[in-house]
Amino acid sequence: MDSTSPTPSSSLLANHALIIPEQHGISNRFINYFRQFDAMVGSKVPGPETTLSEAALHKSQTLNQKYHVTERSNTYYEKAVTSSVGQKVRRIPGYPATPSDWLAGQGLCILDNDHQTSHRHP
Repeated sequence: MDSTSPTPSSSLLANHALIIPEQHGISNRFINYFRQFDAMVGSKVPGPETTLSEAALHKSQTLNQKYHVTERSNTYYEKAVTSSVGQKVRRIPGYPATPSDWLAGQGLCILDNDHQTSHRHP
């Protein structure tokens, strides 16, 4: 482009970056590929009628129950945020109230206190 040509705005470029894959089905093909991969590997590794992600989820729930990871992390988090420094940090606007809120803000899968999965995305 020469100096007189308008430059495309970043929002316009971002919009195109989202629309083009959708128009060509790239996102769906990408997701379907990983679903098929999950099912194929799952049927060979953990066993028939199981996906790899289901087996990993079951293993993580078992380890969480055995070692009380969620409870320990919540206890550690509560101790940290109730300290004098933690109180100052909690006053920051938008600071997550719990570890689960932070993980959810990162788009991660978490286990709640009943060891049930919770998928939260920002």
